[in-house]
Amino acid sequence: MLLKHLIKVCSEGKEADTSKGVNLDGKSKTPGDIWNGRLDGDKEEATVTFRGSDLLQGVLDKASFGAETAGITHMCFELMGGRLVSLWLSGIARLFTLLLQMRGFTCAYEDLVLRPEIDEKRTELVKGARLAAKEVAEQWIHKHGAGEELAANPTPSALSKASKHLFQQKETVEHFEGLIIGKMKEFWSGMINKCIPIGQRLPVPRNCFASMVQTGAKGSKVNQSQVSCCLGQQELEGRLPPLMTTQRSLPCFAVRDLSNRTRGYIADRFLTGIRPQEFFFHCMAGREGLVDTAVKTSRSGYLQRCLVKHLEALKVSYDHTVRDSDGSVLQFLYGEDGVDVTRATYLFKFDELRSNFHFFAQPVKSKLQQMSQSSQAVDIQCARLFLAARQAAKDGNLPKALEAVEALLKLQTELDSCSLLSLKALRKKLRSHIKKGTAAECDRLFDPISAVLGPSHYYGATSEKHEEALQKYLKQSTESGQMTSKEAKHFERAMHLKFQRTLAEPGEAVGVIAAQSMGEPSTQMTLNTFHLAGHGGANVTLGIPRLREIIQTASRSCSTPLMTVPVLSAGPDGKPASLQQRIAAAQALKRRFRKVTVMDCVARLVVNESVRLIGSKAVWVYHCRIEFMPLDELCKAVPYVTRERLKNFVETTVVRELKKQLSKIISEAKDVKVKVAKRSKAAATGTGDTGGDAPEAAEAEEEEQPEDSGKKAKKKRRRILGAEDKAEEEERVADAMDAEADGGDAEEEESLSSGFYTSVDGDDERAIEDPDEQELEGAEGTKGDEEEDEEGADEGKRDKDEEEQEEEEAPAEGGADMASPKGKRAKKGDTGGTKEEREDDEKDGGSGGIQKAKTGTQEGSKNRKTKTGSSARQLGDKAASLQSQAEKDLGEALKEDNLVWRSELRGDSMSIIVNHNHSQCPHSLFVGEVLRGVLSTATLQDPACDGVEAVHVKVENDKVSLECEGINLFGLLCLPPTLVAHSQIYTNNIRHILETFGVEAARASVVREVRGVFGHYGIQVDHRHLSLIADYMAQAGGLRPFNRMGMVHCTSPLLQMSYETTMQFLSGACKEDLLDNMISPASAIVLGQPPAVGTGVVNLLVDLDPPDPPWKKQRRFKFPV
Repeated sequence: MLLKHLIKVCSEGKEADTSKGVNLDGKSKTPGDIWNGRLDGDKEEATVTFRGSDLLQGVLDKASFGAETAGITHMCFELMGGRLVSLWLSGIARLFTLLLQMRGFTCAYEDLVLRPEIDEKRTELVKGARLAAKEVAEQWIHKHGAGEELAANPTPSALSKASKHLFQQKETVEHFEGLIIGKMKEFWSGMINKCIPIGQRLPVPRNCFASMVQTGAKGSKVNQSQVSCCLGQQELEGRLPPLMTTQRSLPCFAVRDLSNRTRGYIADRFLTGIRPQEFFFHCMAGREGLVDTAVKTSRSGYLQRCLVKHLEALKVSYDHTVRDSDGSVLQFLYGEDGVDVTRATYLFKFDELRSNFHFFAQPVKSKLQQMSQSSQAVDIQCARLFLAARQAAKDGNLPKALEAVEALLKLQTELDSCSLLSLKALRKKLRSHIKKGTAAECDRLFDPISAVLGPSHYYGATSEKHEEALQKYLKQSTESGQMTSKEAKHFERAMHLKFQRTLAEPGEAVGVIAAQSMGEPSTQMTLNTFHLAGHGGANVTLGIPRLREIIQTASRSCSTPLMTVPVLSAGPDGKPASLQQRIAAAQALKRRFRKVTVMDCVARLVVNESVRLIGSKAVWVYHCRIEFMPLDELCKAVPYVTRERLKNFVETTVVRELKKQLSKIISEAKDVKVKVAKRSKAAATGTGDTGGDAPEAAEAEEEEQPEDSGKKAKKKRRRILGAEDKAEEEERVADAMDAEADGGDAEEEESLSSGFYTSVDGDDERAIEDPDEQELEGAEGTKGDEEEDEEGADEGKRDKDEEEQEEEEAPAEGGADMASPKGKRAKKGDTGGTKEEREDDEKDGGSGGIQKAKTGTQEGSKNRKTKTGSSARQLGDKAASLQSQAEKDLGEALKEDNLVWRSELRGDSMSIIVNHNHSQCPHSLFVGEVLRGVLSTATLQDPACDGVEAVHVKVENDKVSLECEGINLFGLLCLPPTLVAHSQIYTNNIRHILETFGVEAARASVVREVRGVFGHYGIQVDHRHLSLIADYMAQAGGLRPFNRMGMVHCTSPLLQMSYETTMQFLSGACKEDLLDNMISPASAIVLGQPPAVGTGVVNLLVDLDPPDPPWKKQRRFKFPV
């Protein structure tokens, strides 16, 4: 009744027919099936229906009364204007105040309590979450190969013990956290759905607390669930609460406890209280939110200020172009269609407008009659002729299209010069096509109507999108019988008039509006966010850091570069391939793009370490034998890995890097020896200083400061005594090194008898100890030695003096000390990787089917025990040939006298020999460990795919695409067009798009990326604001950042000085003699003038010599004669 009365009052004196009232179909925030605690699926009350201004069904809540689109308030404004809405809001405010005075609204403790049966279900869900977390932990342990010793129903302590090594790997920990977070969210959301709102003791609408939340008045469902259900999983930057160094989340929990409670899942609620541990976790998450908000406010505020200062001079001109303060054009139509954002809500809602067509049918008719008069500035014929010509061309009737264009050109008095030139060029193209007889797709010859005929002066010149949607709606309505042809024509004219009325007004400060529209939503985003894009696992930077990359800095590099390309993969017959075929093609491309380390190609790596006596010098010799996978099969599995390329890569990259790292180790050893000698000398002189001039410096210091001889002398004495003890120890080590380097006859004889030193001539059969021969010897008689060596290798790194002492005492048989599974002082052993690493590589399969050979000392011992005489002879012959080849390689390596020597690729193996004098470095270089690290980091990749770090296959909605981490657009463009869609290749690196495809593609990429950043948080920013910002950045043909570097291109010196670095811009303007036209808002404010935007763009002119009005004209009287 209130609405009907207000409509009647506001319609007085207007042409609109308000007798039929307002018709509206909308939605409410209140769910339709929550009444009396029943979820019966009847959602009628969730739909708001008005017919003739009468409410037939639905609940009027915040969606209807608040600042929401498509509500009753917004509809009234669209139909009757602001006067009706002001009276409507004032009336309902008084009505609601009176209602609250009659019936109070308050919340009681009973509103928060659940029903007993629902509370039991909640308890069961809490127990289920605890068991589910245990199952997830068990599955995680088994998946990573650590659950071999777990029982069927393991205890928490057993799970903790099995996961000991898994917590040392970052990837496995992240995998576990992702599984736990996903599973706990399932139980948390399930608990909320079962308890709220149907599980509460008081149902809606008697439950005031639930009514307040459900209607959108205040609070959210999350707040209600924390009070009545549970607090749920607590996260810190998207991860579980971290573990301390003791591998506990809190000191009160057990080590590596995998239960959900220890990792931040709070099953308690505010209604019954939370325990101290849960309170601590909740405070951690809350503190992160507070810090994030505090830091985020400054970041987002500065970003908004940068946008405002750069865009503050942009405004809509009288020709509806967007121009800067110097008159340069940024957009020929604001937002590409010229429509004001605040007026575009109902622009495409044709159903609502048609149901209320009686409100503006008569006003539209009167306005069209007024516009048809020749004295009006708006033309109503040109747009109709242009649309008729385009439709004829689309139908293939070029003569008819040419006839319409000729008729349009006859109206020269109604056309401006630009429109006239465009139409003449169009007529020339049509004539050319008619002569050639080509009529296919000739509608592409026509530019958009808004580009030829300005929408502000030509009635019917709407945007292409609006015209297409309108024609589609009219066609469906006439075919279904909802409208007649006459009604459809009348409605079309009304929509064209509405589009013209929604255009932005001249003088509108669209730049500042765009800056505020982007700056305000940025405060709702998380400061640092990394999103898992798709199921593949590519990390994408989001939030304010990504906005800073795109807008504020226009960065040349992207923190997380990605490429996306759809896979087409046409079949052999040329037809589109099936989903499975496309997935297989994508997997093949993935193998081609993926990097392969040299270690992935290695089946076995054996390092044999020995010390030889050459002349009078001790030389350390390391013979490294690399056995690759069968190269024939490897080259088939990975096409870009060939025998020649692998050989060249090892000779150049691997050998160079190995030499670099070994030289660094030798250099550090020399520095240590020099420091030891200096400290020994200093200790002998009693100064305690490591430098050579320590005594003189100490005496000079005592002479200069005699008054401080008391306290400082005691400190110096203590320092000297401590240095003497340390120097004695280092001197003892240095003496041992010197003795070992000099070597007497007795020591040489002892070395020769033990096999530790060998002659260079190779007469001794132990001159070069081949790995295979050592294995045979170990199988026959040194099994116990191998077991002892394996146990010793696991003890970790030892001090240098202890290692040297153990080297002198090491047994000589078979070089048993040379086995080191973990790469710790590897004299001889297989360093091809641990069991877990080999299993991960086999599961990965990304090396093109490369699987590492599983070799081990114990397994080899068992196999060697079963060898018969014939197999032993074969192995002996092989060992002899390998030994002879090793002797030749060693001779060549010693002749060249290089630190690192490599052999040719023989079959599937290659040798690398490292040698250095004992005087250069008196301890082992750990060549096995260093070489393994080099091989693990040296990567092979197809040259056409350089720059791509990882590839993920993404399948969504029956579409297969590749998601590449890294940028190589040329590599994708070189792929066959039948395999990938070249026109749909995309990357988030805008600079690469600019350099490859041009500025227009970069401009579109800016809009897409910014929309994607806001879309992740459910924030919608109008495309008109984004297009204006993108056009500003790409105006000069590049990408202008919103910072000081971008402000340099501004033409107003006063605007530059009002931004940042005032003195720098002032001095630059003075040196270059720059002028300011005082049109920008900053310049006008500096001079105390109103800015030339909005109403300030209008100038009032005064006629200094106006004609006399009629009442001032002299009247002549005629006197009777």
